[in-house]
Amino acid sequence: PNNIIYINSSNQSTWSSPAIIASTNNLDLPSIAIGPSNELRVCYIDLTQGDLMYIGSDNLGLNWSGAVVNTSAQDRCDIEVDSTGMIHIVAQSDGPDTVYHYNSSNGVNWSTTLINDGTNNRNPTIAIGNNDQIYVAWGENAASSKIWFANSSDKGKSWTTRSIQVNATSTLNDALYANIVVDANNNLHIFYNLDNNTADYVVGYINSTNEGFSFSNPIILEVARTNPSSENA
Repeated sequence: PNNIIYINSSNQSTWSSPAIIASTNNLDLPSIAIGPSNELRVCYIDLTQGDLMYIGSDNLGLNWSGAVVNTSAQDRCDIEVDSTGMIHIVAQSDGPDTVYHYNSSNGVNWSTTLINDGTNNRNPTIAIGNNDQIYVAWGENAASSKIWFANSSDKGKSWTTRSIQVNATSTLNDALYANIVVDANNNLHIFYNLDNNTADYVVGYINSTNEGFSFSNPIILEVARTNPSSENA
């Protein structure tokens, strides 16, 4: 079976023995976040059932409890925790590739909000700012050279969504992967992976200093690198 494994370190040089925190056939794609009281929160996908799964620990990994978040053919997930301990998960459903936000105060009862109902969304990623503003970014597998960005100021009840053009050349290509982070000054940083139409990929970067109202011009950080993931569809 594909298990979900947890390890920890107090000094970044030695690590605990691996502990299996979820075990069944075909578990994959875990993401982890830590809350304001050092609570651990994990999401992952049960690829056999297509379920979005959650598991958490309130005692630094000694004990874990979990729940099924959603059963509608989930494909990818990412997780964050805000300053109140609210858990936030974004996930891509597998056909028609919509992006959803899930939140919960206890890891048991979950609310669901549709962020985007497009048909070519890929690999959503989430970050939370210092004012608990929620930011989400994802790629588009549609030969459009677009990264999508969404933000919410009400814990995910409503969303503002926009696309960002990130062409590496004059040719429009697939933007398959994105990763978003927020720094201490609440500036947004998005790294992404773009097909440059030559069977290679480039790594690009954009940022925003005004909480996503506008973004910098794209910068290419790496050129002609092979696809960093075996999953490119």
